[in-house]
Amino acid sequence: MLSSFFELDLISWQGLPSMLTVAEVSKKFPALSEESGLGFLGSKPIQANFKVLPASNFLPPLQIWYLNDQVIKLEGSHPQIKNLDLEQLIQNLGEPEAKLDFNYDISFIEKGEWVYPKRGLSLCRLESGKVVKLIGFHPMSLEQYKSEIRYDEPIREFLEPDGDY
Repeated sequence: MLSSFFELDLISWQGLPSMLTVAEVSKKFPALSEESGLGFLGSKPIQANFKVLPASNFLPPLQIWYLNDQVIKLEGSHPQIKNLDLEQLIQNLGEPEAKLDFNYDISFIEKGEWVYPKRGLSLCRLESGKVVKLIGFHPMSLEQYKSEIRYDEPIREFLEPDGDY
C-alpha cells in the first residue's frame, strides 16, 4: 500500500490508493500519532489535518495529510536518497510533466519541484540536485495537483526587533 513510498522505492510507487483512510494507515502503522496538526492544501487553500509517522528514511517524520478521514497526501522531508540512487531514479522516472518553482526555508528554488502527477509523485530539489521533500498523492492531472494538493507558502521576511528590515 504505502511501503514503496516509505522505503523510497519510487519506481514502484503508483500513487496513493483510492479511498485510503487514516484508520487503515493507523492499523498498519501503529506509530501514527494520535494528535493532529492543521495546515493548508491547494492553490485556493483549504484547511486540512495531518498526523505524523516516524519513518527511517525521512527526517523529520512523515506527514500524513487527510480530509474527513480520507488520506490526501504524504509529505516527507529530507528523504535519505543516495546520489547514485537519485541519478537512477531520475533516469527511470523520465522527464517530469512539470518543473515548478517552490519556496524552501528562506530560498526561492526555480523549477525545483519535479511533478509526475499521473504517478502521484512530486520531488522537490535544491539547485544542487538534492531532494529535500517528497510528496505522494492520488494520481491526477497537473491542474488538479496544483489546485487540490500543492500549497507553496510564500517566503516571509522577519522584522528586526526595532521594526527595520
